[in-house]
Amino acid sequence: MTDSGKDPVEQAWHRVEERWDEPEAHQAFIAFCATVDRLDEAGRYYGDVRDNVPSRRAQAEDQIDRLLAHAMSALKVAGTDLNRLENARRWVALVGMVTATLLLAAALIAMLQSG
Repeated sequence: MTDSGKDPVEQAWHRVEERWDEPEAHQAFIAFCATVDRLDEAGRYYGDVRDNVPSRRAQAEDQIDRLLAHAMSALKVAGTDLNRLENARRWVALVGMVTATLLLAAALIAMLQSG
């Protein structure tokens, strides 16, 4: 299989392995995996290194910690968005109930005046 046929995360991982001692390589890899929503795969790659390459274990553990921090940060952002959505739903429900109440009151008043 040619490089063009490889998975992009796998290709990015190979670049990390070639530049292992460069922090920028790890940062770029984690950012890329976050962008394509594949942080779990990045974790597996670093986990394999941690478990199988003793000379790189400490660095792999550091990168796993960075991955976890990145994932937690993303969850906080998603949670904030969900809270905003829930607040918007509450406002829409309140406006709907007020509107329905006003329409019902107007209909009752119209019925009483016509009768």
